[in-house]
Amino acid sequence: MDFTGLIEDALEAVPVAPGDPSVFVVDEAQDCSVLELDLVRKWAAHAEDGVVLAGDGDQAIYGWRGASARGFLDPGIPPENNYHLTQSYRVPVAVHALASKWIAQASYRYAVEYLPRDHPGEVSDIDGNAKDAMPIVDAAVKAADQGKSVMILASCGYMLRNTITLLRREGVPFYNPYRPTHGGWNPLRGGSGRLLAYLRPDPETYPQDYRIWTWAEAAAWVEVVKAKESFAAGGKTMIRQQAKEDEKEQRSSTIEPGDGKACFGPAWKELQDAFAGRAPLEWIESRILPSKTKLMEYPLAIAKIRGTQTLREKPRICVGTQHSTKGGQADVVILIPDLSPSGMREWTRPGDGRDGIIRTFYVGMTRARERLLMAGRWSAASIDWRRIN
Repeated sequence: MDFTGLIEDALEAVPVAPGDPSVFVVDEAQDCSVLELDLVRKWAAHAEDGVVLAGDGDQAIYGWRGASARGFLDPGIPPENNYHLTQSYRVPVAVHALASKWIAQASYRYAVEYLPRDHPGEVSDIDGNAKDAMPIVDAAVKAADQGKSVMILASCGYMLRNTITLLRREGVPFYNPYRPTHGGWNPLRGGSGRLLAYLRPDPETYPQDYRIWTWAEAAAWVEVVKAKESFAAGGKTMIRQQAKEDEKEQRSSTIEPGDGKACFGPAWKELQDAFAGRAPLEWIESRILPSKTKLMEYPLAIAKIRGTQTLREKPRICVGTQHSTKGGQADVVILIPDLSPSGMREWTRPGDGRDGIIRTFYVGMTRARERLLMAGRWSAASIDWRRIN
């Protein structure tokens, strides 16, 4: 059975929720499919103290999986049981004004007036678009260098390809903490940790606590380097075995010089010289396995362009879609206005499809805590937020 089948089966054959709860609280209820809401309401009918549906119909953007603003808002809730949150603690004045005007275009909604937070905010256009992405990257880097968190958002992941290519080329750290398993949006996963493990003896990377590797740290980085050029015979195997033994014994022992010579052979002195001469990146880069080049090229670019300590910092730039970041926030949001061909078809027809596009960009706008930057249009298949009815 797939997930939908499980919901259907529960709706038909399970009259009371497991555990027989007396209260249901459904957060982000606008994201539930109509089928899921039917099950919630069926089970809630048996709950002694009822159900709380917490959500915002203006943020119902999962229509493609069966979610519906109508399903969330109908049947209606008695006025005495309907509570509104009327103060935003994220959205500043300028962004609130644009977002409120934008969402008012939706043909179906339950309007809730709310106040912006006490901050003027800013909304402005920037040059560049999904194809010519350098101005987007420049704006993101400038804000990040000022200590601001940044989101670069598009309605579809493929619209971020040029931006991601430039971020990688320029050695700019980025990620998406809301979709940690998405490799394209989290390219530092894996490679960054291995490079930092290798750099543990480097005073510039770890100025307060640099030291020789533990067996576990060595085991992490030796997997990406060529054995023939980097180890004595059986050296890599010895490192792996010692790391497993440390893990088994729940200890973290460092490599003694004698063991280092036994594992690395002549390369042991080369490593000491590389770190003493502050050229450790050159040593490992020249020995990366061909199969690990793609994994390591981005963290190496960051280390060479922005310094090795940058790898120890959480990225300030988040890249993703509005769907992936709903619930998140950033000081600065850069919003790309393009639509997919199917999205454009929805946009040009009045009704629920167009409303879904409106809500998607409303969600993107309201992630901003301080500034909202509107990128340019790549093609005619995009929205024009300057023309708000």
